[in-house]
Amino acid sequence: MNKATFDKRVVAFIIDHIIICVLLIPLFIFSTWNDLTQNPEKMLSLIWPFVLIIFFVYCMRDLFGGASIGKRAVGIAVKTLTETEITAFQLIIRQLLTFIWPIEVLVILESKDKRKIGDRIAKTDVYEVAKAKTLPIVIIGVSTLAVFALSLVFGVTSLLKSDDSYKTAIAYIESSEQVKNIVGEITGYGFFIQGDMNVTNGYGRADYRIKIIGEKGTAYAQVKVTKEPDKEWVVFKFDVT
Repeated sequence: MNKATFDKRVVAFIIDHIIICVLLIPLFIFSTWNDLTQNPEKMLSLIWPFVLIIFFVYCMRDLFGGASIGKRAVGIAVKTLTETEITAFQLIIRQLLTFIWPIEVLVILESKDKRKIGDRIAKTDVYEVAKAKTLPIVIIGVSTLAVFALSLVFGVTSLLKSDDSYKTAIAYIESSEQVKNIVGEITGYGFFIQGDMNVTNGYGRADYRIKIIGEKGTAYAQVKVTKEPDKEWVVFKFDVT
């Protein structure tokens, strides 16, 4: 068997890294949104469990046939040195030092056999098993980035709409006679929101530009809301055009 080139191993790693980030970063944001917005000081305590999850996924990425998605795309796989059947234990063990990847890279580049520390411990190496497939790599890359972008846009928008600051802005819009005079009976709102929201130590401030859809037409409301610790959000500035 021919050993995998360093270039292919790097490309495979980058593909896997992008896919893992695309899948887990939006999940982290969505699951911790309330804590991140209400208690930013908790950020450090929330990140560590997330880092452990990422590390766990990295350790498991080659379990199916010794090849992750990235490795399959470039045509390489993990094999034992004796060409015996590789075990799940070996595939996991070789990844345990992933968190010191700069050292692993130096070991690969400087050693005669071009094997990282994890491979030395697990008695494995990475070999060529097929020709690299350029089209799958491009498809995987473009699809992954597209999913990441869409999940962030739709996810963050949905989270903002579920926040009390946004609900306060909507309630004010629906009670405004000025809005009713312009658009008539409100039938809906635009999906996307322009603006931002920030909460620090219980003090909050949000600024939204919301599209209003009504029987007579559409309008845009600029709503600024604020809050103090242990109090509800209140509107302090409102304009509709």
